[in-house]
Amino acid sequence: MEAVKKSRGRHIQIAIDKFFTWAASAAFTLLIATIAALVFSNSGLQETYRKIQQFNFGFVFDKTAFDASTLDS
Repeated sequence: MEAVKKSRGRHIQIAIDKFFTWAASAAFTLLIATIAALVFSNSGLQETYRKIQQFNFGFVFDKTAFDASTLDS
């Protein structure tokens, strides 16, 4: 009955927590991200990939700002 009482969101949260407490989860996540980047950059979406690389991102807190690009300039 306990499984019936938990919401779907709670089941997903438990699964995510279990995944990230697993020691190999960081390596697995990095591997998937690397494969996705290779496929993305070598496909027809290469121009979009280049735009994402040049995108600047950051945040401002009071008078302190942090911004960066994914490319070294």
